[in-house]
Amino acid sequence: MNSQNSSSDSGVLKYPNNEKEAANLVRVDRWVGLSQFAIQDDIQYLMLYFKSKATHTLKDFQEVWNELHFYLVHYSCVKRQYRREFMSAFYAYTLDYLASPSDLYTSAVLFTLYFLYFSQPAVWDKIPIRVNINTWTRLFDFYAESIEKEQNMEAAFVFDKLRKQEAFVFVAEEKVDSSSMQEREEFKEARSLLDKLHEAHLESIKNDTIEDCYNTKAYESLVEKYTNAKRYALSTPQLTVVTQQMIKDRLHVNESNPRRLVNYIKGTGITEDDTLLLNLSRQQKLKAKINKIKLRNEQKKKKKQKLESQQQQQQQ
Repeated sequence: MNSQNSSSDSGVLKYPNNEKEAANLVRVDRWVGLSQFAIQDDIQYLMLYFKSKATHTLKDFQEVWNELHFYLVHYSCVKRQYRREFMSAFYAYTLDYLASPSDLYTSAVLFTLYFLYFSQPAVWDKIPIRVNINTWTRLFDFYAESIEKEQNMEAAFVFDKLRKQEAFVFVAEEKVDSSSMQEREEFKEARSLLDKLHEAHLESIKNDTIEDCYNTKAYESLVEKYTNAKRYALSTPQLTVVTQQMIKDRLHVNESNPRRLVNYIKGTGITEDDTLLLNLSRQQKLKAKINKIKLRNEQKKKKKQKLESQQQQQQQ
C-alpha cells in the first residue's frame, strides 16, 4: 500500500477523498480501511469466473479459487480486533447472491462460504458466518430440496459440513457495523446513497440477464412442451387432412393413398419420430375401416328398406 495515495488498486484507503468513500470502509487497522466496493467486486469476479466454467462442481470451484489466489484476501486484515468486521463483510457480500433464483448461484454461495471459512489462518480464531432467519431458511430449503431431488449434491454436502462444524451464527443483522453514533450521523447522506447502490446491486443479481443463457431447465421445459404438442398433433386424424391440404396447395393433387401421404410427411421434416409416422398409417387404416363399416351399415339399411318395401307390396 502506498500511504501517499488516497487509494490503491487493492481497494485499501488511508485518506478517503469524500464522505462516500469514508462511509464505505471496512476497518482493517486503526487508521486504514478497505473499500467495501473492493470486497463486492472481488466476490462478483469470483462468482462470474466460476459461472463461466463449462462445469460447476466443487473441484471446478477449487480450481478457480486457487487460480485467483483468493485465499490471500485474509492477509488484507491481519489485526485480530478487526477480523470479525472484515470477514463478515465478505460473508455478507457472498450471501447477496442468494437473491438470484438460480441454483448455480446458490451452489456458488455455499462453495464460497466454505472456502472463506475453512481457509482462515489457524493463527486467528475462525470468524463464524452471520445469517439471519431468512438466509438460514433459504439455505436449508435448498439443502433439503437438493437431497430430495438428488441434485446439487456437492453444495448440499458443503452446507451440511458447515452446519456440523457450527460455522453459522444466527443474528439479526448479517453485516457488522462498528461505526459510532457520531459517525452514522455525520455520514448519514453518504450511507443512504450506499444503501441505494447496494439495493441496485441486489436487483442486478436478481434480474441477471446472463442467467437466461444458463437456465437450461427453462429451455428443456419449452422443448418438452413443444415435443408433446407436436406429438399430440401428429397423432390425431387432422394430420391426414393437413398433409392432403399441403399436397393439394403445393402440387395441385388430391392424394388419399396412405403410403404416399407418409412419404410426403417424411420429406417435410416435420417429424423424425417413426412411431408418429406409423400413426399416420394407422389413422388411414382406421379411417378406412370406419368408412367400410359405415358403407356396410348403409347397405344393410338400404337392403332392409328394400325388403320392407317388397313385403308391403306383396301384402297389398
